[in-house]
Amino acid sequence: MRSASLLSTGKKQPLCSLVVNRHHGPQSPMAFAKSVNQSFDAKELLTDPEIISPHQSSINCLAVDRANGRFLLAGSADGTVSIWDLTKWGSEHHIRQGTNNNTLARKSAFHPIARSIKVTAPRNYDIPGGHSSSVAHVQWYPVDSGAFLSSASDGTLLFWDTNQMQPVLRVNPFDDDAGGGGIAHLQTGGDHSLIASGSWNDDAIKLVDIRSGAHSHELSGHRDGISALRWSPNMPVVLASGSKDGTVRLWDIRKSGSRACITVCNREVTAVSSFKPNRPYKADYSHLRESKPKEKSSSLTKIKKRKRASASLAPNYYQHLQSDYILSHSIGHVSALQFFPNGHYLASIGGIDGDLCLWDLRTAGCPQRQIVKFVAPGGTRASTGRLRKAPMAITTGPLYYNNSTSSQEGTRTATSIWVAKNHNILGFGMEGGSPQQVLKGHLNMITCIETWEPGRRLVTGSRDGMILCWGKPSAMGNPMPVLDKDADNW
Repeated sequence: MRSASLLSTGKKQPLCSLVVNRHHGPQSPMAFAKSVNQSFDAKELLTDPEIISPHQSSINCLAVDRANGRFLLAGSADGTVSIWDLTKWGSEHHIRQGTNNNTLARKSAFHPIARSIKVTAPRNYDIPGGHSSSVAHVQWYPVDSGAFLSSASDGTLLFWDTNQMQPVLRVNPFDDDAGGGGIAHLQTGGDHSLIASGSWNDDAIKLVDIRSGAHSHELSGHRDGISALRWSPNMPVVLASGSKDGTVRLWDIRKSGSRACITVCNREVTAVSSFKPNRPYKADYSHLRESKPKEKSSSLTKIKKRKRASASLAPNYYQHLQSDYILSHSIGHVSALQFFPNGHYLASIGGIDGDLCLWDLRTAGCPQRQIVKFVAPGGTRASTGRLRKAPMAITTGPLYYNNSTSSQEGTRTATSIWVAKNHNILGFGMEGGSPQQVLKGHLNMITCIETWEPGRRLVTGSRDGMILCWGKPSAMGNPMPVLDKDADNW
C-alpha cells in the first residue's frame, strides 16, 4: 500500500530520494526507470523556417513575443534592433530543386520586416531615434506586441512603438554608466508598468515606472554590481537577481531597500531527501524568509529591545541578510538566471568556472541546492566561465514518441536545460550528469538562447551573426527504455 500511495501522487522527486526509495523497496523497478528517464526532450537544427539576418556583427539578444509567438526581436552589437514576422505573412517562399528532378522542396525564408537605425550619442533628456552603442537586452511588452523594450551597453533604456519603429520613452536610471552594460527586465504581471534595471557598476536594483520614466524605489543588499535579473513566471511581485558578489537573491518588490529581500541562495545548504518543511509552500516565496524563535520576555523587556533596535538600525535593515559569508557560487559573478515554468525551481550559472546550479524554492527557510553536477564533454563545467552573460533556456512539455499509436504519447512531461558552451548547445536533464544532447550549427560563440513556445522550439544567436531555430527531431527513437516486466532482473 505504501508503494501505491507513493506512485499515485505523481510528484517530481529528487534523484537521491528515488534511489533511497528504490533501495528500500517502496518503488518498483519500472517506476524507477520511468522517473529517471522522463526529463529530457531532444531537438535538432531546423532548416525550415530559415531566418535571414541582416546583421554582420554579433547577435547579442533575442526575444519572442509571449502573446502569440509571432514576432521575433534581435539586438545586435552594431547598435540596431530588427523584427521578424514568423508566420506565413512574413515569409518568402522559395522553390528549390531537390535531388530528384521531379521533387520540389518548399522552404520558408524570413527577412526582417523592420529595423532600427544607429544614432550618435544623444543629448541629455532627448529621445533618440535609436541606440548609439551595442544593444544588450530586448524584450516585448508582455501582453501586446505593439511595444518593446531595449537597453544598450551605455546604460540607456528605450521603450519603443513597434508600429512606428520609434522610441517613445528614454530612461537612464544609472547616471554616467558608460560601459556598465545596463540590463532591464519588464514586469510580466500586475499592471505591466515596472521595469527592473541593474548595472554592472551599481549594487542597487532600480524599479522604473514606464508611465512616468522615473524609478519608484530601489532594492539594496548586494555588495557589488548587478549581473542578472529575472522575474518570477507566476508571481509578478517576485524578482530574482544575481550579482558580481556571487550571490543569488529573491526580492518582494512590495517592499523597498533591504527589507524587500526574501532570501539568499546559500551553496552550503543542499537538498536532503528526508527534509520536511515546517511551513507550507507559498507562491510569493514568503516561506523562504528566515524567522527567529520567539523569546519569552516581559512587556518591559520588549519595550527596551524595541527602543534599542529603533535607535541603532536603519528603517530598511534586514538582519539575517547582512552576513558577508553567504555565497551562491564560487568566486565570480552570476552570469545567468532562469526560473522553471512552474516557479518551483531556479537555475543559475556563475563563478569563475561557469557552474550550473539548481535551487529548490519549495523548501522552508532557505532554497536548497540540488546535489547534482552538470558536466560538459571533456569533464569541464556546463558553461564557459568568466562570461558576463551566459546563454541558458529551460523547456518543459509533453514527451513524444516515434510510434504515434503509443498510449504514452503526450502523457508525461520532459524538462530540459539548454546551456551554450562556446559554439555548441548542451542539453541536460534535471538529473544532471553529462549532456543528453549536443546541438551543433553555429560557427562562433553562442550569445543568446530564447524559447519559442510553438513546438517548444529554441532560437539562438551567435557572434557569427546568424539566427538558428531548433525543434523536435523528425525521426526520434523512444528516449526511455521500456521494461518488459515490472520485476528485478538480478
